[in-house]
Amino acid sequence: HLEGGVYVAVDGAGVPQTLYFTLRNDGTSPLDLSDLEVVLPAGTFTATCEDATGAAITSLDPGASCKCSVDLSGAGLAAGSIQDGDEGVIRTPYSDLRFIVEVLKPGGAG
Repeated sequence: HLEGGVYVAVDGAGVPQTLYFTLRNDGTSPLDLSDLEVVLPAGTFTATCEDATGAAITSLDPGASCKCSVDLSGAGLAAGSIQDGDEGVIRTPYSDLRFIVEVLKPGGAG
């Protein structure tokens, strides 16, 4: 499941840079993270995840959590293409996790 929210950091012009979320494995077997998709109105993107030490991982053990992100800076998205309140889905091998985006403004003025 998702722990906390799904956040998108934007630059000063409002262009999306990075999407962040934390994933927890509530199951009884390892979760395959190698093909984790994030679907938004602006497009479909692939997420990468890391463990608590910052090392990249492709599998999440039962009961464990990891931080995941999507690099949006090279996606060619326009300013304002991802908005507060946009609905999205994180597709895992076992389920689709629905979320609502919160946009983080530069300088913490969100």
